[in-house]
Amino acid sequence: LDWAAFGSPRLDALLDQVRAANTDIAIANARIAQAAADLRIARAANGPTLEAFGRAESNARGGSGDNAFRDSYIAGDLDLTYTLDLSGRLKASKKAAHARYRAAGYEADAMRLNVEAAAATAYVEYAALCDRIAIAEQALANAREFERTLMLRVDEGIASQVDAGIQANEANDIALNLSRLREARSR
Repeated sequence: LDWAAFGSPRLDALLDQVRAANTDIAIANARIAQAAADLRIARAANGPTLEAFGRAESNARGGSGDNAFRDSYIAGDLDLTYTLDLSGRLKASKKAAHARYRAAGYEADAMRLNVEAAAATAYVEYAALCDRIAIAEQALANAREFERTLMLRVDEGIASQVDAGIQANEANDIALNLSRLREARSR
């Protein structure tokens, strides 16, 4: 998913932090590495095997100094083997290892997307909460200003005390809602 399409550098930075710090993503990436190693081993089992052995010996016997006799020899073996897969076991093993490798990749992609989606959801919810707080702050300012205006009208005899009381209750409800929103944001 291309999170950059949301156009939020803060979201991009948050997702980079989450990807780097999340242990589930690290474990999924380790599983990919393990499956890749298993696949290399399975592929190697299908190919030829070359083994080389070498040995060198030198023995001194009889005499001393320049008159000593020395026996020296060097020996080596080189074996090249190739296993015929008549039963298809090696081919099936290689296919299974390849399937495990692909599955580990899909699992890592799903884990990464799940973690990113959770972080993006939390970010969007936080941003929405901040917007709701800004709207509630503006609504409270407007309600308090209207309450002040009503009190002036009550003093002039143009409005009733009941109207001013209703407006005061409205402003207090908005203030209570605003405090709940701020509390939710601090969690």
